[in-house]
Amino acid sequence: MSAPPELSLDLVVGLDYGQFYLYPSPPEHDFAEVPNVVDRAISDGGIAQAGMFLVVLSPHQNNFELALRVEVFAGEPADDLDNWPEAFLATVVAGDDGLVYESPTLQHVPIPVPARTYLARITGRGFVARGWPGSTTPGDEWRLQLWPGDGEQTPRRLRSWSGP
Repeated sequence: MSAPPELSLDLVVGLDYGQFYLYPSPPEHDFAEVPNVVDRAISDGGIAQAGMFLVVLSPHQNNFELALRVEVFAGEPADDLDNWPEAFLATVVAGDDGLVYESPTLQHVPIPVPARTYLARITGRGFVARGWPGSTTPGDEWRLQLWPGDGEQTPRRLRSWSGP
């Protein structure tokens, strides 16, 4: 069993267009490149990265009251992927002001975590459909687990929700 998180944050964020982004705060990327990274995520299994800008695709088109739990650990947390049908692994870099969560058309949300390079396990559950979930608040939730990482982890999918 792994140690509990050193830091836990429970946020309510919005998701639109079936995608969200994670990047350092302050941002260190060219926002003009975002469409290219989204296209790569669509063709490469639901996740893509350009520098420190990460795109993650969600099965749901939107959720305007999305629960996002952020956990920071001293080492790799226990594997509980059986509880999370969507899962990805990537490297994220938190800047001096932490990370930023953003989804198209919606206000970005700061995530105040210590500045450093992390391995990130990004997991989601509670999906009801691919695309339009039948509501703008379908009840899915996401979790971002962070722990110190050396080097760069190529973003990859660990699990894929198979649908209803």
